[in-house]
Parts: sequence; C-alpha cells; structure tokens
Amino acid sequence: MIDTKIKLSLFERVDDFYFVIADCDYSKANKLISLSRDYFKDKGHKFIVIGEEELSQKLGGEVIVMNKKSLNFFGKWKSPDELNSLASERKKIVVHFYTENNKLVNKLMNSFEHAIHVGYSNEKLTNFDISFRISDSNEKQLLDQIAKYLKQL
Repeated sequence: MIDTKIKLSLFERVDDFYFVIADCDYSKANKLISLSRDYFKDKGHKFIVIGEEELSQKLGGEVIVMNKKSLNFFGKWKSPDELNSLASERKKIVVHFYTENNKLVNKLMNSFEHAIHVGYSNEKLTNFDISFRISDSNEKQLLDQIAKYLKQL
C-alpha cells in the first residue's frame, strides 16, 4: 500500500525555540542571540540568559535574564509570570548554550513542559534529549547540527 500522508519533520511541527545562554558576557550573549535568530528565522524566539541583572538593560526587554536573585529563600521563582510560557502545552525546542550545570540551570530545565532539550554532549552536563559532540566554543556548528537533525526527524 502506498502511504500518501504528508509527513512533517519535527522542525516544521515546532513553533517555539527557547535559547538558554549561561556563563557569558554581553558581547557573547548578543552574538548568540543574533546567530540563533539567523538560523531559525521563521520560528518564535525566546532567550533566557543566566547572568547579572545589568545584562537585562543591555540586551533589551525581550530577553529574560535570571540569576540567584530570581529565586526566593525557598527556591521558588519570584516572578513566575515571565515563566508561564515555559509550562505551556505548546511543543518547544530548548537549545542550551552552556558547558557546566548549576542549580539555577537545573531549576530552569525542570520548569519546561512539553520540551525537547538540545545541547552539547559533555560529561559535566545532564543528559539532553538530543546532544551533539561539538567543541564547546563552536555555537555555529551546534546550530547547524540542530537544524539539520530536526529537519530529518
């Protein structure tokens, strides 16, 4: 029997891409944001930067900047309103641009629902759903692999 159903790749089925950037300064974060926008032009972009509060003023309002002050004494998010989209029912791809875990990154990962996590393959990191063995400083190659892989699935 001939299958005539239209098969969509995972890349075509997902609307939202989240990019988690940690352990970087303004210039590197800005570079990663513009590079990510270039690779995934037709998709929704949301950027979460783990860093100092001054980054939020420099990067603009569309970037969520988180740090230890984003959590209260009990480890709960102080402003859960900005994180509501993380727990939405929509399918999303979360691209992680960091090489070492910390408690805030782990807390953020647990806040996502219905998400596929993608990042570097590294023994210092938790296991992602999809991971690539690429040198940690080559973000362009990581984005190449992600786009190529998601179009095949």
